[in-house]
Amino acid sequence: MIRSKVLLINSLILCSSTLGLQMLSLLFRSYLAKTLGAEGMGLLQLTATIQMFSIALATMGLRLTVSRMAAQEFAHRHFSGAIHVVRACFFCGVIAGTLAMLALYFSAPWLGTALLKDTRTILALRVFAWNLPFVALSSVFNGYFVAADRAYDVAITQVLEQLVELGTAVFLLHRTLHPELSDACAMIALSSGIGEAVSCILQYALYRQDANKKLRQGGGSTPRRFRRLLQTAMPVAGSTLAATGTRAAENLLIPHGLRHSGISESQALSVFGLIHGMVMPLLMFPAQMMAPMLELLLPELAACQASGHLRHKNYMVNRVTRIVLIFSIGISWVFWSFSKELGTLFFRSTDIAPYLRILAFLAPLFYFELLFDMILKGLGKQLYSLKCDLYTSAMDMFLLWVLLPRLGVGGYLIAAFITAALKFLWSLHGVAANAVLELRMRDLCKVLACIAGAAIVTWAVFYLLNHGQEMELHPLFRCLVTLFNFWVLLRITSCVSKEDVIWIRSLMH
Repeated sequence: MIRSKVLLINSLILCSSTLGLQMLSLLFRSYLAKTLGAEGMGLLQLTATIQMFSIALATMGLRLTVSRMAAQEFAHRHFSGAIHVVRACFFCGVIAGTLAMLALYFSAPWLGTALLKDTRTILALRVFAWNLPFVALSSVFNGYFVAADRAYDVAITQVLEQLVELGTAVFLLHRTLHPELSDACAMIALSSGIGEAVSCILQYALYRQDANKKLRQGGGSTPRRFRRLLQTAMPVAGSTLAATGTRAAENLLIPHGLRHSGISESQALSVFGLIHGMVMPLLMFPAQMMAPMLELLLPELAACQASGHLRHKNYMVNRVTRIVLIFSIGISWVFWSFSKELGTLFFRSTDIAPYLRILAFLAPLFYFELLFDMILKGLGKQLYSLKCDLYTSAMDMFLLWVLLPRLGVGGYLIAAFITAALKFLWSLHGVAANAVLELRMRDLCKVLACIAGAAIVTWAVFYLLNHGQEMELHPLFRCLVTLFNFWVLLRITSCVSKEDVIWIRSLMH
């Protein structure tokens, strides 16, 4: 129960900070959409495709590696061993970050000309390259803080990084009236680097402070540490690079395929920016609320695995799975019901509404994908996760290559549904093979019935109160009332049992 309390407290700290930061990030995207337009968002997303792959190349799965290995050392009370793990990964981070920086800087002209087919991306890529060593080292420190149950350190550094990055970007863009799209992308890359550098310096100071205390506690070290580091890091790095690389290839295929479907290059970039620069960030925004909890789940599962506490492992997996099921169904309904209002609120446009309404059905699959991936990595099944990423990404690229030129945006949507369903089923099979998963089809049906019932009850009550006529309600009010009814029905149908409520209350005392 003590470990569960620690997990809950750390989750609440990280979730609160992450929610605030992601809301800031979403508002910043709204500002960028207004400043740069749909084509500018498409160009920014195109640049981000290469940037994300370069980040994966620089970090090489170091965050998850440190988090998992340090958690195992702490589980055996090998405090100095955990510090030795961080030092080894720090050295790897310096090398990987520097090599990734040089590779991106010198290959930027070729990437912008031959791969991205847009020379306006070259300057932004070269500016972003200087960011990579700081990204690599930050990933090491973050992994340590998660393993050491120092969620507040992660929260502090994330808040500082985001505030510096967004403040610098807004200042630079505001100072330059109507900047060229290439210059605007470079300014955003520069602000990202400044924020990352400031955050990295603060993380190092916090790490040194805690590391000195851990070294005085001693505790020895687990043997064959370097061998275990390679065994943990290589699959994680391979999985991350494969997933990011294939995702980059998928993103590059989208504007390419749209151009071959008969629309102009500018229109293709605008549609790409609309979906991947506006719709997908909005759709994945709630997942950022879960991300801290899922990251904290990884070292907890690793510690359970190392200590042989299989019953507690299964308990945690099932608890989190039920939470994600209820959360994802409720959020999916919000996106489906309020697509126009959300588009107007965040981007002052209803153009994203049709895409958001359709892709809302995929939100639960996306969220479960994040959960199952973290569970598999926490249980040491990185290779299975890697195979899943590779095969589903290959399927997605094949579908995009075939369908996009023929069906345009419709082909993209078909490919997204097929790939998401396959990845969900494959990941579910992997989790079920390594933990006793109690999730059943009837649980899904009950939650779906609850959200449908809540929407119907809300409509019926206000319809009757208005004497048989449709009542115009503020969207936010209707949303909150429906979600409250959803919670009531979850309790009535025992989707959320009395035991669950007692468990949550016990964690808070």
